[in-house]
Parts: sequence; C-alpha cells; structure tokens
Amino acid sequence: MRPILCASPKHRTSRRTGSTLLDVALGASLLTLLLIPSMHLMSQSEKNAQRSSLRQRLLIEADRIMHAQRVAMRDRATLDDAFGAPREELVKLSVDSMSWCLGRTTIVPEPTIGTKSTPLVTIKVDVWHDANGNAEIDADEVVQSLRTQQGQW
Repeated sequence: MRPILCASPKHRTSRRTGSTLLDVALGASLLTLLLIPSMHLMSQSEKNAQRSSLRQRLLIEADRIMHAQRVAMRDRATLDDAFGAPREELVKLSVDSMSWCLGRTTIVPEPTIGTKSTPLVTIKVDVWHDANGNAEIDADEVVQSLRTQQGQW
C-alpha cells in the first residue's frame, strides 16, 4: 500500500528558517563573553592614553624649566652662588589647565668634580601631578624627572 499524497497546504510539513530559543541564548552569551572584556580593554586603553598624554605634557614642562635653569647658570655669579650651597625651589605649575602640577628644581654643587675656579653643579627637575596636594612625590603619582650638570669652563 502506498501512502496517499495530499496536495493541500495544510498537510505539508513546514520548514522554519528562524532560530530556536537555544540558538538565541547561546549567541547572546557568546556576545556577552566577548563584549565585556573588550569594553574593559577599551576603557583601559583610554586610561593609558590619558596617562601618556599627561606624561608628555609634564616632560615638556620639565624641559622648559631645565632650559631656564641652564640659561640662568651661564651667569658666573649665579653659578658661584649655586656652587656655594644647595638650592631647592618648588613651584606650582599650570600645564594645560592642570594647576595642580608641581615642579621642583634642585641645584646641588659637585665639589668632588668641580672646584671654585671651575664650578660644576647638578640640576635636577621633577615635575609631577600632585593628586593628593601634599607637595611630595608619591608612588601612585605621575612624575617626570630630568637631570643634567652645568659648569663654566
């Protein structure tokens, strides 16, 4: 006996082209597993870019201060004064609307290398973002330092 084939649309088996609930749930969980870490990486990347930009601005400011100190040390009287006693100066800086940055210039004589007739001083410049306002460089604060020696020959 042969099966009877019916031409009526009611009796045809339908083939659905949509997704099942299991497919949708699995796809959503995979997207969640991929998107959450990538969003974390994007926020971390933004923080790193901001920190890098801050470091660059601080380095530019430290270079400006260092240049000004080296120009001042070209004067023999200023160099002799610096060779006579160490000096330290702390200034509040404005680096691109960041008025909370500090710069510290330290000038220390080098008596083992320099002499009174040929004085030599070490100039050190530290510029940092003083987040807590204590005027000290802390471990979690961004800092840029430059050091050079200046003499008159």
